[in-house]
Amino acid sequence: MTVLVVAAHPDDETLGAGGTAARFAAEGREVAWLVLGEGVTSRGGDGPEVDASLRQLRAECAAAAKVLGVAEVRHGGLPDNRFDGVELLEVVRMVEQVVEEVRPELVITHHPGDVNVDHRLTHDAVLAATRPIAGHPVRTVMCFEVP
Repeated sequence: MTVLVVAAHPDDETLGAGGTAARFAAEGREVAWLVLGEGVTSRGGDGPEVDASLRQLRAECAAAAKVLGVAEVRHGGLPDNRFDGVELLEVVRMVEQVVEEVRPELVITHHPGDVNVDHRLTHDAVLAATRPIAGHPVRTVMCFEVP
């Protein structure tokens, strides 16, 4: 079974589903992460310091994935804490493309009751992208909460 964890920001995938990802990986299942947002720009700053922060976050995400046994990490680069300014269809298509390429049977994402707008929109996009249609690989969608 292939598992895809779809998270809004770098660290959400680890805080929300890191233990589950590690267990599935240890059982020999293929685990991939899709991190939709870049995770930095809402904190202010610009130029080289933002670029350095982005590189650092991606490196930390890759390091966490390695420790947990996650085979692949993909980044969507959406604007941090501004998913509500992006067409939902754009986010859905991003998730659909990764689902088509990874072919997961299980997708794990944010809980819909989260107060963070990016988390809620990630959940909505995942539900739309994994809707049951003929030939679709996804059989189960589960949710996590981020402390």
